[in-house]
Formats: sequence, structure tokens, C-alpha cells
Amino acid sequence: MIPMTLTIKKATPGPVSPHAPESSHIWGFDAVRLIAMAGVATLHVHAVSGRDSRLMPYYYLGVPVFAAVSGYLALRSEGPSLGWFGRRVKRIYVPYWISLTAILAANALVRYKPTSPGLVVAQYLGVALFTHPRELIGVHTWFVSAILVCYVMAMLIRWDRTLFPLAIAASVGLQLSGVFGPWDCILAFLAGGVIARAPRQRVGALWVAAASLAALFGGQEVYLNVLAGAVALWAGSFCSGGRPRVVSSLSRVSYEFFLVHGIVYLSLARLGHLGFWWNALAGTPAAFLAAVLLHRASEAVYSASDAISGRARSYRESRLTARATPVSVESGETRGEA
Repeated sequence: MIPMTLTIKKATPGPVSPHAPESSHIWGFDAVRLIAMAGVATLHVHAVSGRDSRLMPYYYLGVPVFAAVSGYLALRSEGPSLGWFGRRVKRIYVPYWISLTAILAANALVRYKPTSPGLVVAQYLGVALFTHPRELIGVHTWFVSAILVCYVMAMLIRWDRTLFPLAIAASVGLQLSGVFGPWDCILAFLAGGVIARAPRQRVGALWVAAASLAALFGGQEVYLNVLAGAVALWAGSFCSGGRPRVVSSLSRVSYEFFLVHGIVYLSLARLGHLGFWWNALAGTPAAFLAAVLLHRASEAVYSASDAISGRARSYRESRLTARATPVSVESGETRGEA
């Protein structure tokens, strides 16, 4: 099965950088993610159906497009880096853990792939791409490892913007050295951040695209992914204003769709013996339904977590207030009354 990608919800707005004055109103980025998601879904229907296509490498470009949009949204604003990172990690892990639990349970039931305790722990931590790259249960989970690396880099860059050039130089150097890593996603993510912080973002996107073309002509095929991300951000920037309802509804469950669609397609191909077209027609709405259910389950977890955190915060504050308030003891003796 060919790796799939995820989309990450828009970062909780902090103080918006002057480099991205109207980015919160650009619904074209949501539309770009949906188009990329359609390409990735098509890629996986082909893969599980055993059907080849000359367009499959281009369907895969949805992966770096997602990464570029995520990088743009992660680095377009400034604010406390640890708080931002905590919110992002929670939004990544909760749906991932719910879906991974279902995947591991199904795998144990049908014995599709062998597992080990170390693999299970690594998958729940989201680092299995680096520890068990050839043993993943749910091949698409590789992208969780990739996006976590990207968000660690974003956290550091938000903390100290002077680290941005260092992150780019280190990523390019490691990629050129042949070090193992999801460089197509990492480089696209950083390219999205470069565009977000450019004084004129559309011009910045064109400069990133031009640099990617130069690297392509130099024999570095990985920069086709960066080119795709830059062009997608440039095109999406022209769609601003009120977001269409259908785009809003579909975009809201895009990450959850990423987590479940490959498993739905694979199940219909292996158990239902559906070919490409029937799998696409039946599996896509089924995957969206599963994504909506996963989204609602995740929202319930977020609400419960926020409620528990709120109670704990109130309890701590009440305890601190009680300790700080002096106790007035009035007695006849302290008032001088015998």
C-alpha cells in the first residue's frame, strides 16, 4: 500500500504576523487540501485494487501539498510556542490513537501483519517511521511521524525565528547526504513557512517555485514536491472571503478522512473484492462517514479533557487563594478584652 497523507486543522490563531495579513480569510487553502486529498484517495484506490496508472506519481503530490499548507498555517502567526505545540499535538494524537486502536484490533483479528510490543508502542508514540519503517500496521501512519518532526521544527522556529534558516539548511543538507527521512514532506512544510513569512506571499510562492525548478533541473527530483506545494499555495491564495459551506464541512474532517480512508478502501478490496470504480464509489462515502464519526469521538475527548483541565485549574486556584488569604481570629484576648 502506498503511503497516504494527512491534513492538519488550521492552527489556533495567535497574534497574526504582519507577513500574513489576510491568511485567516483564504479559504482557497482548504480547497487545495481537499483537491490534494482527492488525489491521495485516488492513489490508494489504485493501490489496493492492483490497478496501475501513469498518473499515480502525480496523485502522490497531494502529500507534499498537505505538508506545505500545514507549514504555512504553522508559521504564519507568532505566539507562545509550547502552548501552540501542545494544541497541535493533541489534535494529531487523539484521532490517531482512536483510529490506530481500531486498526490494531482489526489486524489482531485477521492476522494481516505480525506485530511486536515495540512496534505497538512506537506506533502509539508516532515514531514508528524511524524505528520500524518496514513493519508499520497501517502504512499511512508514516505521515504522523513526519508531521510531528515538522511541528517540532515549527515550535523551535516560533520560539526563535533565527532558527528558520538553520532548519532549512540542515534539512537540505541531510537530504543531499542521503540520510533517511521524509524529506519530501519536511522540505514542503518549510517551503510553506517561507511563503507565510514572505512580505508578499504570492511573490514568495513564485520565488520558491522557481528555486524548486532550478533544483529539479539539477537532478533533485524531491523538489518536485516543493514545487507542487508552492504552486498550490499560490493558486489557493486567490480564493478569499466567505468560505463555501461545502468546503468548510469537508475540510473539518480532512485529517480524520486521511486516517480512515485507506483502511476502508483496503477492506472493500480484500473482503468485498471490489474493483477500482466500485471501490471508489462505495468506499469514499463510507470513509467520509467513518471520518465524521471519528471527528465526533475526538471532539468528545477534547471536551472531556478541557473540562478536567478546567476543574483542576479551578481547584489549584482556590487552594492558592485559600493559602494567600490571612485568617482573621477575633477573640476577647486579641481585642484586649479580658
